Order: sequence, then structure tokens, then C-alpha cells
Amino acid sequence: LATASIAAAQAPFSPYTPPDGKFTVMFPGAPNVGTPESDKTTGGIPYNQQLYAVSEGNNAAYLLMTIDYDPSTNLSHDWNTLAAGANTCGGTVSIKNTDLYNGHPAALIQVNCPATSDLPPTVALDQAVFNGNRLYQLLYIAPTVDPSRSSTFLNSLHIN
Repeated sequence: LATASIAAAQAPFSPYTPPDGKFTVMFPGAPNVGTPESDKTTGGIPYNQQLYAVSEGNNAAYLLMTIDYDPSTNLSHDWNTLAAGANTCGGTVSIKNTDLYNGHPAALIQVNCPATSDLPPTVALDQAVFNGNRLYQLLYIAPTVDPSRSSTFLNSLHIN
């Protein structure tokens, strides 16, 4: 009698462009689109936020957050401050790369989150990309990183 191990099927990636057409990104399935949040502030700086998300159950989550700042805001691209803000789990943070992403200022930030009573240890990869007064944050969150799937998602943003 043979025993077969069947891995959960992973959805193929397909492009998603929101109705405003400002960007296209590859998601493994149709994203859930959150309600836009306006009039938020961080460090006294006002902004508006929109979230797009796809979950692969316990395997991985793929999120894109757009954050729009007032055009008069002087954004400094302070990656250390952004990295500290990404650490919502009390884990360890490292800035893996600060370079241009298709001509835009960008950084790849990794956060290693410890286990909690509800969750196993997780890794969050945050590809942050500035385009004018908009910050795009592509987040891949998983117990272990799948290099192929994380790379496909994190490198898929096209600003239209």
C-alpha cells in the first residue's frame, strides 16, 4: 500500500490593477480590497491608506498597502524609521537592500517575529517603494520564506 503526500495547491500569480489604474501587482488570487482609511497620522504626518490582501491560509499572506501623504509633505526616505515602524511584533529587523526599484527610492526590510500563543514564528518581508507622495509597501508574511513566491510578489509592482 503506497502512501502519497499531497501538497496544498498554490494559486498561480495573476496581475491586479485597481480601478484608479495607478499600479499593477501580481497576486496569487484576487485580493481582498480594504476600505480606504483617511485622515490617519503617524509622527504628526497625515496620510490616507488602502490595503489589498491575499491569504494562502497558514502558508503565506501577500499584502500591498498604499499610503498617500499630502503633496506638501517632505518625505525623507528614512529607512531606519520605516523599518522600526514595520516591527509591530517586537522581533528583529534588518534592512536588506536600499536601492532603486524601477527608478524609485526603495528598501527591502525583513522582520523576524517571535512565536506568540496564537502564532508560530513568522518572517515579514517588506518591499517599500516611494513614488512622489505615495509609499507602496508590498508585504510577504509566512512562517518560512518561499524564495520563488516571495520574489515573484515583491518584484511585481509596476507603477503606471
